[in-house]
Amino acid sequence: MPRSTASLSAALLLTLLPLGGAASADLVDERLQVIDAWAVATLGDGEQRVYRALNASDYSDAYLAVNYPAGVCDLPDLQMRVTLEETQERDEVVNLAPTEIRIDRLQTHNAAAEFATRAGDDGFYARFYVEDQAELLREMRRGEVMRLRFEGEEENYWYMEFSLYGADQALPLAADQCRRTSQQPQDFFD
Repeated sequence: MPRSTASLSAALLLTLLPLGGAASADLVDERLQVIDAWAVATLGDGEQRVYRALNASDYSDAYLAVNYPAGVCDLPDLQMRVTLEETQERDEVVNLAPTEIRIDRLQTHNAAAEFATRAGDDGFYARFYVEDQAELLREMRRGEVMRLRFEGEEENYWYMEFSLYGADQALPLAADQCRRTSQQPQDFFD
């Protein structure tokens, strides 16, 4: 059942932070742009800015995000966050797990998911390392569903599924916002 824009916005605000490796970040632009199951937001931590396209509507305790860091907009970061029951005491890389990512019924992308926790945060993070990330992002913009299969110990698998409705607009919007604000005029004669 789809959520209303108001309740989706409230849920997104609660899941937007933290930013990258920082324990906290601020919503830089108060205009959260909700596009179907996805949204676009600008986050900042001091001078660092990230333009984030995310789906926080499919799970009450998890989100999938594509982060476009200012200055390196062509190297987006695919990340997932799941809320844990307790705030974590330290930064720790917990595991590096083989992961399969599949959009609709297209080819399976083999990836590695780096699972980590952060001090002072109740999140369990997965950062995905995908060989052909550009192709995966193209498929996300055209697809309907992203399926993730994480390999655990002794071939125990953990599955998650995220809607891609709205990703066709949210991903290019976040990338474009990143590129527009990252362009700094350079004067080579100074």
